[in-house]
Amino acid sequence: PLRRKMAESDGMLQLHLAEAIAKIDATDKPAINVLAAALDDANPDVRSQAAFALSAAGVQQVGRVIPQLSFRLNDDEELVRTAARLTLVGFLESTKPGLSGLTAYVLGTQGQKATPLLPELHRQLQQSRGFNRVQLAEAITRIDPADRSAGDILPAAFDEAHPDARRHAAFPLSTVDVR
Repeated sequence: PLRRKMAESDGMLQLHLAEAIAKIDATDKPAINVLAAALDDANPDVRSQAAFALSAAGVQQVGRVIPQLSFRLNDDEELVRTAARLTLVGFLESTKPGLSGLTAYVLGTQGQKATPLLPELHRQLQQSRGFNRVQLAEAITRIDPADRSAGDILPAAFDEAHPDARRHAAFPLSTVDVR
């Protein structure tokens, strides 16, 4: 019944119904689609609410909404920028398996659009180990190629005890300039 009501509604009602559905089922594609589409709404209140609501998205849906959220880091409205930033930081701090690393990776693919999150990425980098550390370093280096602190971690990853960190360090090294 909620999904039908969501499909029949528009504006903030549709947004709130989508948020409710996403909280019940974080993998619900139609609800996440409504929330993601609302990030482009002309009304900044709708955009900010959508950004906050996307924090309910499941790991399976996060990869496709991170680019839209990172675009909103440069929104004209402070409220929207803050909502997008807080949602992305929540993804980075998540204890859900794979979510933090996936978020870092996708943010890295956004390049300079993700610059507002560099302080948070650096904070996470200081606390990370193993493969997560490699993913964070890759993201930082892709966002700011001149960042030596992150760039130096990539070659050093070959000394990590965790075999996945060593194995996966080769890919980031092939995609960024670590000179």
